[in-house]
Amino acid sequence: MKPGVISVIIPCYNVAPYVKRCIDSVLNNTYRNLQVICVNDGSTDDTLEILKSYTDERMIVVSQENKGLALTRNVGMEYADGEFFCFIDSDDWIHKEYFMKLIEVQRKTHADITVCKYLKTHDFCDDSEIKTASISTKRFVDVFNGSVLCDVVWCKLYKSDFIGDTRFVNVFSEDKLFNASLLISQKDAVCAIVDAALYYYFMRADSAIHSYHEHLMLSLAQEFLKLSKKTTDSELFKSFVETSVKIALSSRYMTMFRRDLDSYNKSCDDFLRNILDKLTCLSFLKRCMYYLFVKVPSSYRMFRKLTDPSMSGWEKKEIALQKTA
Repeated sequence: MKPGVISVIIPCYNVAPYVKRCIDSVLNNTYRNLQVICVNDGSTDDTLEILKSYTDERMIVVSQENKGLALTRNVGMEYADGEFFCFIDSDDWIHKEYFMKLIEVQRKTHADITVCKYLKTHDFCDDSEIKTASISTKRFVDVFNGSVLCDVVWCKLYKSDFIGDTRFVNVFSEDKLFNASLLISQKDAVCAIVDAALYYYFMRADSAIHSYHEHLMLSLAQEFLKLSKKTTDSELFKSFVETSVKIALSSRYMTMFRRDLDSYNKSCDDFLRNILDKLTCLSFLKRCMYYLFVKVPSSYRMFRKLTDPSMSGWEKKEIALQKTA
C-alpha cells in the first residue's frame, strides 16, 4: 500500500464519445498523487485507442474480453495499491478539486469512507470554486439505511484497508450490494459526508443505469437475503431482510404489466411469500405493512403511486406499450 495514493478505478466499455472528458477531469485534478487504472472491457469502438493515447505515467491501461461492470471493477482492484480507492464511471466526470476535498475531509475525520454529493447533468459542468461545505460524520450503517448515497460506489473515497478483500458480485445494481457487504464486519465504520456536489453524473440515455432492467432485480434481492444469513448482528439482519423485501416488491410491481415476464413476476411473488417468516425481526407496524404488500399486490401498487406521483404516468406508458406489443 502506498501512503497518500488514491487508486482511481475506471471501467470502460464503448465510451469513445465520453471517456476523454472523464480521464482529463481525473488527470487534471489538483490532487496529483494518483494511480489511474482504466480497464477496457472488450470495447468495440475506439475506447481502447483513446486510452492508449495517454502518456501520463500515473495511468495504467488494462484490456480484457467483455466481462461486465462488476468483474471489470474487480480486475481494476487487483492492480490498485493506493491507500485509498475511488471508483468513477467512464461517462461521468469530476470537479477539479474532487480528490483534494475528499482527502482533506478524510484526514480531518479519519473516516473509513468519505462521500460527497453529485449533480445529474446532460451537458452542464460547474467547475467553479467550492463554497464552504458543511461536513458531517455518521455510522456507515446509518447512511446505508437512510440514504440513496449508498446505492452507488462513485462519489466516494474508500480506505483500502476498509475494503479489504471485498469484491463486486456480478448482479444487477452491484454497487448497493458491495456497500452492504462492507458492513458485515465493519458496521460501525465512520462515514464522512461533504455537503457539496463534486461528482458529475452524466444522464446518458443508453447507459447501463438508464437501460433499466427491472427483471434482473430479483437476483439482487436474493443476494441481500444471503447477506442476512452471514451476520449475527440483529441490526444488520433487519436491514438486509428489509432491503431484500423492498427490492423484490419493486421488481414484482414493475414487471406486473409485462406479459413476456409472467414467469419472472411469479418468481418474485414466490420469493416474497417464502420470506414472510423472516419479517418477524421487524417492528409490528412494518410487519403488517409488508404482509399486506406481499399478499395484496394492488396495495403496493397504490402505495407506489401515492408516494411517487410519476408512477401513474409510467404505468400508462407501460400499458400502452403492451397494447402495441
